[in-house]
Amino acid sequence: MNRRGFTLIELLVVIAIIAILAAILFPVFARAREKARQSSCLSNVKQLTLGALMYTQDYDEKTMERTRWSATPANHPWAAYIKNDQIWRCPSDSDTISYSYPCDQHNRSLGDFTFPAEYIILYDSTSNSYHHSRSNCTCTDGPWAGQRYMAPRHNDGSNCGYIDGHAKWNRPDALMSHRNWCYNAS
Repeated sequence: MNRRGFTLIELLVVIAIIAILAAILFPVFARAREKARQSSCLSNVKQLTLGALMYTQDYDEKTMERTRWSATPANHPWAAYIKNDQIWRCPSDSDTISYSYPCDQHNRSLGDFTFPAEYIILYDSTSNSYHHSRSNCTCTDGPWAGQRYMAPRHNDGSNCGYIDGHAKWNRPDALMSHRNWCYNAS
């Protein structure tokens, strides 16, 4: 019985087919990996949003004061409600804290928020915006005040937590409503 091996041409054809399949599948795998990171980040945003709301409930339904903000998880006002420091960091970001919140929400009563299901309390932010708490930041800065700090690191969008407790993914350019950034929008 005579066994015949592969010819060089047959071997090159098989390698070319494998290379073509890999070129087609690698972008799909990268997108799927980013989608998994997006889901993990959304879970972080949801937990941090709920921590913020628990803090608010314990302080007579008042959001935290501007002066209580800290840029490290260990001494952040919400730290008592967050038991895992890893949720402060998005899996697609290398910064210590990957999230920020609008600066006009400080020391507000929950009843002050006209549209709680639309007001963003927490979002994926750029690496230097988590500590922005300018004393002169108000709703008059316009709806883009928070949107300009958003980091669209998940498939051209950002995860956001809302003052009513829900969290979802959004494209930053879709969040231009005054209701998203101003607690007393009309």
